[in-house]
Amino acid sequence: MVDLASDSEAIFQVLGAIVFVETLFVLPMIAWLFIRSRWRIRRERAIAWFWDTRIPMLLDCVQDDGRRKRWVAETKHSGRDIARDAILEFLVATAGSYRDRICLVYSELGFLDADLAALRSPMRSARLRALRRMTLVASDGEREAVRSVVDPTWAVRVLRTQILARIGTAEDVRGNLIEWKVTSRLHEHALKVVLETIPLQEFRRILLVWNAFPDPAVRRDLLAVGAVRAPALTESLLAGAAVDDSEEVRIGACQAAARLLGDTSVPLLLRLLEDTAWEVRAQAAKALAMFGDPDAVADLGRHLSDASFWVRQNAASSLGTHGPPGHDFLISTAVMGRDRFARDAAAAELNRSSLKLERRGRAR
Repeated sequence: MVDLASDSEAIFQVLGAIVFVETLFVLPMIAWLFIRSRWRIRRERAIAWFWDTRIPMLLDCVQDDGRRKRWVAETKHSGRDIARDAILEFLVATAGSYRDRICLVYSELGFLDADLAALRSPMRSARLRALRRMTLVASDGEREAVRSVVDPTWAVRVLRTQILARIGTAEDVRGNLIEWKVTSRLHEHALKVVLETIPLQEFRRILLVWNAFPDPAVRRDLLAVGAVRAPALTESLLAGAAVDDSEEVRIGACQAAARLLGDTSVPLLLRLLEDTAWEVRAQAAKALAMFGDPDAVADLGRHLSDASFWVRQNAASSLGTHGPPGHDFLISTAVMGRDRFARDAAAAELNRSSLKLERRGRAR
């Protein structure tokens, strides 16, 4: 016969051993989380204290060399890490001569020298942290040190390029952008930060050679940002961009034309509305909403029957911005259109615009 009592005892022993082993693993993690949480709370309180006490004192004496140096000497003997983080946080929202003075204090505290030393560290994490801090504090004197950082990882390349966009030359930025491969929205955001940060004169020099960059997304965003920062130069590039082999570049031409609002924009967008790539047609239809040109109504109307949903959607939305001619076309299509997709797109836009008017009426 099977001894149920002994079997149950064995099972309980096994379960007890499993619980004991799991406890050995879990308890250290719980202890670590508790210690980390307490450390973070104390650090946040220390930074808050620094903000409430030491930062106002710094702002009061930052223009006086003698008082500023006394403040630096006092800070060196207490909470240097806290001071560094608080100063960096302050720099994010500071501009002008005050910002330059605060950067000088950062250097006098020895933080900049520490960052420069970290750039030569064999540990990538140390180099990354130093580069992140230097995006705020680097000046012309650190240009060569930043240029010398060699690392194939995307994060290092982005941070290095962002710093050089602020303190370097067009050649520095161009050399980094040539290596870029934009593969995500995060990459696009980083690229636009670089293009919007670089001084205008250096940006124009990069824009002059926009076609030299291998990645079509880089050329696309150069056109889009150039339409705002250097409109006349960008407008001279659009004719070539509109017939580029890459659809990303042609999309950039649509985005730039929408921002330029020049006489050449509508004819160019109407040509791109017939592009073979639906992404380009969708961008062209969207861009035409910026103009309200009656000559575009018929072309937009034809694309209510486009094979692509997004082209139909953007064409309908653009017609809604073309005043009475566009509105009448939508009504006619929604009521009598032969193409089911065109009727649906027109009806959806009419419903959306009526809801918008209704909300406006209620707000009044």
